[in-house]
This record gives sequence, C-alpha cells and structure tokens, in this order.
Amino acid sequence: MIPSLRGGGLGQWCVLGLLGLVLGAAPARAGWLGFRNDTESPLLIQINNVDRSGKAQLLYPGEVAWTCVVQPAPKVIRIYQAKLPRRLLREDKVFCGQEDLFFSVRFDHSSPESLIATSQTSPGRPGR
Repeated sequence: MIPSLRGGGLGQWCVLGLLGLVLGAAPARAGWLGFRNDTESPLLIQINNVDRSGKAQLLYPGEVAWTCVVQPAPKVIRIYQAKLPRRLLREDKVFCGQEDLFFSVRFDHSSPESLIATSQTSPGRPGR
C-alpha cells in the first residue's frame, strides 16, 4: 500500500479515486445514423428508442441528415409523408451500435412495399 495513504484522510482517498477514474476511463465511440431522401417529395423521419412518437426531422428531396447514436440500442425508425404527417410510409427496427449506418430512402415500384430504405456506403458523416 502507498505509505502516505495508510492512515489517510478523506481527501487523499478522493484524490486516489479521481486518479483511478481519469486513468481508467476509455474513450467511448458513438456511431452515426444517416439518411438521404432519394424521393421526389419531402419526408418526415422519426428515430426513437421506444415505440412512441418523438420529434420528426423534415428531409427535403436530395437532403442528407445525420443523428448521433449515443447509446447502442435498437432504434425504431418511422418515415412519414411530409404533406400528410399522419400517413406512415414505413417503420423498421434497426440495431444501432458503434458503426455508422447510412440509408437511402427511395420508392421502388417493383416492391410490394413501395418505399424502401437501403443501406449504402456513407458519403461522410459530420466531424470527419
């Protein structure tokens, strides 16, 4: 044991604890979740950790939006038509972790679900 801490007071133990936190802390890496609107009309995109409505982000045609994933968890992603915000076009659950995810949102008329979100390589997230 360190001789100066053997009979130590509270202040010495606090300093030792703080030193342990600083030296033992590993930098956390947060992932990013991105979307590009490849449709001809504006869309509303909601990203939630739970099955309830949250703040929607308006995405115009060709626009790209990014959101930081602070805690790895499954995310509920809902896509609405901006002109009819109560009309749900698509809902998916995606696990978001430390890796960056990027989706192109577009219409595919050959699919039974006309609106699809396809995973693509990222065009570069913010901060890079």
